Amino acid sequence: MHDAFIKIFKVIRKFRWERQGSLYSWMARVTLNLCFDSVKKRRKLAAMLADSGGLERIPEEPPDYEEAAAIPAERLRKMVEELPEGYRTVFKLHCLEGLSHKEIASLLGIKENSASSNLARARIILSNKIKAYWDEDR
Repeated sequence: MHDAFIKIFKVIRKFRWERQGSLYSWMARVTLNLCFDSVKKRRKLAAMLADSGGLERIPEEPPDYEEAAAIPAERLRKMVEELPEGYRTVFKLHCLEGLSHKEIASLLGIKENSASSNLARARIILSNKIKAYWDEDR
């Protein structure tokens, strides 16, 4: 509702009076279009999150905290940014924003299990990147 009113105020100059009730109809149309756009974005994101194409191998032993902490912060940020978009979104919402799987699922319009599995996949990919970083360094 809030976003709809902001959008209406931004584009009010495009409104043209035709008859009684036309303002109401115009506002409803702007709101409806905004809803359609939101659904499209959520479906696109949900499709990206559901795409499990090429899940990377699970490392035998995840890196320990010291290994991860010893990597320069800028390199760790780059590793996170290299994650596929859906995994990166869930990872950031959970690890940086502290949201639960239920909150993430509600926010992104996906199932709670999808949020959980995408976080696990993001962690696997990051774990592999950390291992590769140390393998290159040795």
